Amino acid sequence: AAAHGFSLARLRGRFGGAWTDYHRIRLINYLRSLGPEAARQRAPALGPDDASGLWTDEAWLRPVRPDDALLFEEEDDECDRPEHLQDADGAGGNATQGGGLGPDARALEEEVARLRAELASSRRLLADVLGDDAG
Repeated sequence: AAAHGFSLARLRGRFGGAWTDYHRIRLINYLRSLGPEAARQRAPALGPDDASGLWTDEAWLRPVRPDDALLFEEEDDECDRPEHLQDADGAGGNATQGGGLGPDARALEEEVARLRAELASSRRLLADVLGDDAG
């Protein structure tokens, strides 16, 4: 965080209890749309009062990259690094300190993302079913 001037944890803290997954999704898509260099420059200036429409524009809820695994990841301290939004080739993804992920790791990441999305969908379905029965 100190090297890039950006901390996702700090940004979340500035939102207080208002931070949601929708904020995280908008942030990821917005930064991806800028590209790596511009995202590194813009990210430290982002805040809850950003006038760009980032936090309210529904367009940022649509993935910039198809099948973007980062959109389905749980938040953690690793997300504090802007390079977390890039692949080794700079296209965006989950770069590791030592370079890009190998093909096996990418396939596993994609499978985990698919399973997380499936789990989230199952949870919503269960909540809908239980909500219908309770009403």
